[in-house]
Amino acid sequence: MSFSSLRRYHLLLPVALLLTALFVRPSYAEKISQIQKVVAKSSATAQSFITDTNFNGFKKTAGKARAMLIVPKLDKIGFILGATGGTGVLLAHDMVSGKWSYPVFYTIGSISMDIQFGSDTSEIIFLVMTVKGLKALLNTQCKLGKDVILAAGPMSSASDTATKKTDILYFRRGLEASGSFSLNGAIIAPRNSWNTLYYKKAVDPADILLRHLSSNPQADALLETLSAAR
Repeated sequence: MSFSSLRRYHLLLPVALLLTALFVRPSYAEKISQIQKVVAKSSATAQSFITDTNFNGFKKTAGKARAMLIVPKLDKIGFILGATGGTGVLLAHDMVSGKWSYPVFYTIGSISMDIQFGSDTSEIIFLVMTVKGLKALLNTQCKLGKDVILAAGPMSSASDTATKKTDILYFRRGLEASGSFSLNGAIIAPRNSWNTLYYKKAVDPADILLRHLSSNPQADALLETLSAAR
């Protein structure tokens, strides 16, 4: 193998590995199991952020959010060229009653040309603070940093973040952090095939998040967890 071929191999390998992990087609039973695990892990992630004293700012801010996107596992694989991806659940927050909607599945992914090495696995929760941010996520896809203004959320409950100018705040906890990390340019989009399986019919994200036309009792524990985020 020539040097140029070897270099291309190292550039494209991380992207290929991540895309294979995200989009390989499992059986129906495996899909259902994966979906249920994402919901369960999302509940555990939300609970851990709520109770983590290092994230007091998250609990204070979550009650003001219009929606919450929980990504229990965001993987980054990189050697010069990096790829980031994961699946999570988006829930809308009724600002009057304080209740949370049932979840809609979303994917997040990006490819970076920045010089970077190593891998990174994170738990991330996005708090959607504006109507603009929620509308952007209801579109076919939303590009962070372009379609919405993105910023890191306040860690302390005493922190003063200009949320009026920020559409989406994110809180990240690295499980195996190494190398650089950036969410700018990442694409967030509905995972429609999973939503169809979970609700046993084709649904639009707004049908679940805003119109409350379908529900799944399997997510009740997740909703109960979020009720503590006020």
